[in-house]
Amino acid sequence: MSRHLNLAAHYTRLIARWPIDALRPENRQFQRLLENRLRATNETATVDGNDLSKQANAAYLLLDDVLSKRYPLSDKLMKPASRPTLYEELDQELQEGPRRGMMSYIWKRITGMVRRQ
Repeated sequence: MSRHLNLAAHYTRLIARWPIDALRPENRQFQRLLENRLRATNETATVDGNDLSKQANAAYLLLDDVLSKRYPLSDKLMKPASRPTLYEELDQELQEGPRRGMMSYIWKRITGMVRRQ
C-alpha cells in the first residue's frame, strides 16, 4: 500500500513539473496521460508497481535532461554542412508558431512557395 502511495506521489510531482507543450491541444498534453495513468492505478490494484516505477523514473530522466547531458549531440550533427542553421530556424519556427495568427500563417505559406532570388 505504501508503495502505491509513493508512486502516486511521484506521478503527482511529474504532472506538476512537466512543461506545457504549446503546440498540442489541451486534451493531448502529456500531463493528461499521466493523470489517466494515475487514475487507472488508483482504480485497479492489479497494475505492476515495478513497471510503473520504471516508467516514472524514465519520465524523471526526460524531465531533468539527464540523457542530453550524458549523451550530448556533436556540432557536426547539430550544424549539417548542407544547412548549418537548420535547427536554429526550426527552433525559431516552433517558438513563433503558437503565437502566429491565421493571416501571418497564410502569408508564411505563400512566401514559402515563391522562390526569391
